[in-house]
Amino acid sequence: MTYIFNSDDALQAVLVHIDHRDKMGNESFKKFKSYIEKRGYKRVSNQEPFVGDQYAEYVTPTGDHIEINAPHMSFDLNIDYQTAAFMKTFNTRQQQQKIEKRNTEAAQF
Repeated sequence: MTYIFNSDDALQAVLVHIDHRDKMGNESFKKFKSYIEKRGYKRVSNQEPFVGDQYAEYVTPTGDHIEINAPHMSFDLNIDYQTAAFMKTFNTRQQQQKIEKRNTEAAQF
């Protein structure tokens, strides 16, 4: 489990990695998904093929995101909770890094 805080020590994200090999088997994705859906969060994306990666994304009333990801042929299950403020900061930094990379590459050309 990884906790991410901002500079004011406010919790911004929780990243959970579960190895469900021995405990829950193939039902773990559905189990955690049902826990989230019982909270009434709005589902914005869902992918549950019979064979393949399973993924679901939810948004809370405050705009926070919850993602569940169970890669195919893996015993991993990832559940990520990210506040809207964290997502905004993260996306802004990613864009800045892309611009800096392009500028660096252009300067070397």
